Amino acid sequence: MISSTRASDQGSVPIIELPQDNPGIHSWQAPACQPYGAVLVLDHNGRIVASTETTCSFLEAPDIAVLLGLDICSICPPLYDVWMERVTHDLDPRDWTRVRWNGHEFDARAVPFSGYWLVDVWPAADHGIGWGDVQTIATVVREWLQTQDFVLDDALERYRAWLGFDMVVMYELESNGENEITAEAKVAGLPSLKGLHYPVSQMGSFADAIGYHNVARAIVDSTAPSTAWWTMDREIDPAIANLSVCRELDPYHRHMMAKMGFTTALMLPLVMDGHVRGLLIAYHREPRIIGGSAMLVSRTFSQSLSLK
Repeated sequence: MISSTRASDQGSVPIIELPQDNPGIHSWQAPACQPYGAVLVLDHNGRIVASTETTCSFLEAPDIAVLLGLDICSICPPLYDVWMERVTHDLDPRDWTRVRWNGHEFDARAVPFSGYWLVDVWPAADHGIGWGDVQTIATVVREWLQTQDFVLDDALERYRAWLGFDMVVMYELESNGENEITAEAKVAGLPSLKGLHYPVSQMGSFADAIGYHNVARAIVDSTAPSTAWWTMDREIDPAIANLSVCRELDPYHRHMMAKMGFTTALMLPLVMDGHVRGLLIAYHREPRIIGGSAMLVSRTFSQSLSLK
């Protein structure tokens, strides 16, 4: 595989020089993703029609030109199983599955969008809990948040401490053109963000992007360079990339995180009546990978908060 680099304002990004005899493969201007996971787009037959560059190293494929056009079953049978479990509605598209393949472990999920499927492949990280504990912990969280003596600040602090992050904030999206940080939990020494307002024109579009299927977005390092997309099907709506857990931050939010001194964020929507009404965001100053098990528990926490 021949590699070169593409300069960007965030550094140099390795890209793949495709062989000249592959005119059907094109650079795809979909929303950029971080370089920590792998993202694939499948058609309804399970054929790989788009992919980020990092997918090759994850799936040990020689290059993008070989990967595109193949059936996911022929490349990685466990990922085919992940996809089919969502196609047949055996598992929720928002949920993650631990995959073991060729001596490696990673977390994966598949989300439908306009006739295609986006498949996220994410580094395995258990955050101190095994997959067998996830449902038990999620049930405890759900039942605890349903108690009458629920206190929001206490709930956020418990969640922050369990996650091991520096700060957790809750944004409420308002209809008057602004949204406000209405609650927070933080380690000592960090300035308070409670009461700050942000225009919906800046934060609202981000909320809509992660609201589809109530998925999470995990920012490992907001300063990391992007990974580019390649496709063999130009009819795919590039908006499908917004569903990826490793979808890159918009410039405004990246600037805001840098100003606050944070590099990592785990973001979840607060959904009521099918609409995103707020955001639950955990911030950390050091880069951190959050695995699928922790994201499942975090989603349970955000869903339960939405009902409060």
